Amino acid sequence: MADVHFTRGAQRVLSQAGREAAELRHGIIGTEHVLLALLDVPEADLVTTFSRVGMVPGQVRSTTLTMLGLSPEEQSADRTLAVEDVPELPHTHRINDVIEGAIVESRDLNTASVTATCLLLGLLRERHGVAAEALARHGISIEMVREVVKAQ
Repeated sequence: MADVHFTRGAQRVLSQAGREAAELRHGIIGTEHVLLALLDVPEADLVTTFSRVGMVPGQVRSTTLTMLGLSPEEQSADRTLAVEDVPELPHTHRINDVIEGAIVESRDLNTASVTATCLLLGLLRERHGVAAEALARHGISIEMVREVVKAQ
């Protein structure tokens, strides 16, 4: 994995995933936190991709949080932490697989760096994570996203 570069958007998503986990009071970063970050980080620049695959970010976020056991009231509660209150958290082994998958997708797409879109594809490659399940519940597949990305 030498010489692998991540775009600012992808870096921001990975950073935000830690914040998502901390704000949910989870002690470890999982695929669900990366998905939640992808849905919220403007630098990820996924609005067009989401639109073209028929994904409504708010609905996917709600589905993901429901899968994590949060009620609608808990989902709408403000859990924002101050920057200094966000701890450094470990991540699940699936995150390694997601990142490795994103690197593969980056190479397959001939991009100079790993983008947020590559992270989305990496999440979809990891079929057993909460994120892939949440996306599947909305009919989002890796093939759909790849087709849209290649057409852009």
